Amino acid sequence: MTSKNKQKPRLSILIVHYRGCDVLEECLHQIQESVNVEYEVLIGNNNPQDRVSIEKITTTKQGSFSVIHNKRNIGFGPAHNALAGIARSETLLILNPDIKKINLHEDVITLVEENNQWGMIAPQILDIQGNPQEWSSGDVVTPLSTVWNKIATPKKNRCNSVESVGWVTGAAFFISKDLFTDIGGFDEKFFLYFEDVDLCRRIKAKDFEIGIDPKSQMTHIAGTSRDSDKSRDEHYAQSHRYYFTKYHGHFVGSVMSYVRRIYKKY
Repeated sequence: MTSKNKQKPRLSILIVHYRGCDVLEECLHQIQESVNVEYEVLIGNNNPQDRVSIEKITTTKQGSFSVIHNKRNIGFGPAHNALAGIARSETLLILNPDIKKINLHEDVITLVEENNQWGMIAPQILDIQGNPQEWSSGDVVTPLSTVWNKIATPKKNRCNSVESVGWVTGAAFFISKDLFTDIGGFDEKFFLYFEDVDLCRRIKAKDFEIGIDPKSQMTHIAGTSRDSDKSRDEHYAQSHRYYFTKYHGHFVGSVMSYVRRIYKKY
């Protein structure tokens, strides 16, 4: 149920687009078919060449859409921060356009609305085989945990109740607009990658928990932005170094960059 223009929706769904209008269109179709609360969809377009295509998609679909057309690719975090600024709901759903098969349980929104211990709630993120996706959540990222992840197989646990974790992927999560605004949104020094890990760390510093609610499930098809491998690797390396420098100083940031170059793995 999309919100009428003058009604305040229960949920604001924020999507940042870079490339792949077909992927975005399918995501909007999934939202329309699966979300049963009043909502609005806010799209941040980071690819000026797709302006006409996105306008065509949003005008041919039923619903409440707002689009911010950025003059260039300003990055994942900055684009979401801009969308959050115009969101009309008190609850935000940060959503990647490459999310499929949305199974949204209304209880997850209620958990965010109650705003007690849970600062952020994510659905169970599944891969295309229907299994919990690797690297969709984890413990707080530290130098020690990162080194351990180089030699250990990542956990892919399917939880049965709301489970507290250190971080969740930015592919899909719910957060109150007040909390998102209070902590300053995404750190805009992250162009791409690690902005979700950093956001979760700052939320936990406010004594809130990060949770996964298995009643809601979404399938994530990663890597549909169609950016080059070299470009993604460069963004990852920059964000990786900045994250560890931010929390552990320049020396540790340099060491962790060296470790990453050796292992070529998160």
